[in-house]
Amino acid sequence: MQLHICRKIHIPKLLGLILLLITSMLFSSLYGFDSEDLDDSPLCSQSDNEPEIPAKQRELREKLVAEAIKYLGKPYRYGGTGPDNFDCSGFTRFIYNKYGINLPRSSKEQYEKGGKISVKNILPGDLIFFHGRRRNVISHVAMYIGDGRFIHSPSRGKRVSISTIKDEEYWGKRYAGAATFIGIE
Repeated sequence: MQLHICRKIHIPKLLGLILLLITSMLFSSLYGFDSEDLDDSPLCSQSDNEPEIPAKQRELREKLVAEAIKYLGKPYRYGGTGPDNFDCSGFTRFIYNKYGINLPRSSKEQYEKGGKISVKNILPGDLIFFHGRRRNVISHVAMYIGDGRFIHSPSRGKRVSISTIKDEEYWGKRYAGAATFIGIE
């Protein structure tokens, strides 16, 4: 059986449609964790009464996530601030700057300056933070995108990718906290 592809579809349009499909799938379950998969996880407890999100904040959150997804596959580079390569905090800063929100440069400073939020209140577009070998030192930042997943520029030799905090063996053990820069003064 031979597959025929319409030659009139431009690759950029096709990629745009794929991005739109991925984004819409993410936003179908966007505003909360998937409690079926994480019933006992302290990282992903969920309130029965999800907070009302003002329309402008919801729209900003959707734009931040959609923008971040555009950079999937870009290489990690220590000190990278985009758009061709990123380190973790350079990635979050670059995405937020596109929407007029100026984040500090380092993951530690982003954690310190952001409005602290509990796990049950994390929403897409919020930042989640991790520690490395030393438990009291913030060493990594990512953007939460919904359903227990986050997008980040992980480390040397890797690329911007989507990971899950359901990974109790790696990210779950290193989770340090969450902060928001959306809707705070």
